[in-house]
Amino acid sequence: MITSGGTIIAVDDEPALRELLKDILEKEGYQVFSAENGKLAMDVVDAHPPDLILLDLHMPVMNGFEFFRWLKTRDVYSNVPVIFLSASVEEDVRIDGLKMGAVDYITKTCGRQELLARVRIHMELFHARFLLEQKNEVLRSINIQLQQAMDNIKVLRGLIPICANCKQIRDDEGYWKAVDQYISEHSEAKFSHAICPECFKSLYPGFPG
Repeated sequence: MITSGGTIIAVDDEPALRELLKDILEKEGYQVFSAENGKLAMDVVDAHPPDLILLDLHMPVMNGFEFFRWLKTRDVYSNVPVIFLSASVEEDVRIDGLKMGAVDYITKTCGRQELLARVRIHMELFHARFLLEQKNEVLRSINIQLQQAMDNIKVLRGLIPICANCKQIRDDEGYWKAVDQYISEHSEAKFSHAICPECFKSLYPGFPG
C-alpha cells in the first residue's frame, strides 16, 4: 500500500493547480494522482488507494464536502487523512471542514514549504497509525490463540468425592470411576503404570524387592 513517500490524490477543478501540486509533491518522492471533481475522484481512489488526499471544497459536479461524506462511508478509506484546499479563508468554512473530520486546512495561496510541511506530518502520522493497527491486529490474534489454548486446558479444582475404601472418584454425573480414568478425563495428564515397593512386596512376597 505504501510506496516510497506514499500515494497522494489531489482533487481540484483547476488544471494549473493540479499540475503544480503534482510537480511539487512528486519531486519529494510522493506518487500523485489527480481528479477534477469529487465524482471522478471516486474512481481514482478505488484505482489508487491513497495515503492522503488534498481536496478542493468548491468544484462542479461533486464538491469537496460531498466527496468527503462519500469517502467516510467507505470503511477502507475512512481513516485516510484529508487536507481541505480552498481559496476561501473564512473561519466558518475552515471550522466546517475540521468538524467533518478533515485533518487540516490550507489555502491555495500557501507556499511550497508550508504545503510540504503539512503533507509530511500528516503522511507520517497516517503511516504510524497504519503500522500500529497492524501490530494491534497481531496482538489480538495472539490473544485469541492464547485464550483458545487456555480454554482447552482442563484443570482439576474444588472438592472431589473419593471412596475411602476403593479410592474411586465420583464424577459430576454420579458415576464412580478409577482415579486414573477420572484424572485423564479432567486434565491433560498422561499415565504410565508401575508398582510401588510396598505393593510389590504384598503381591510378590517370594521375590526379592
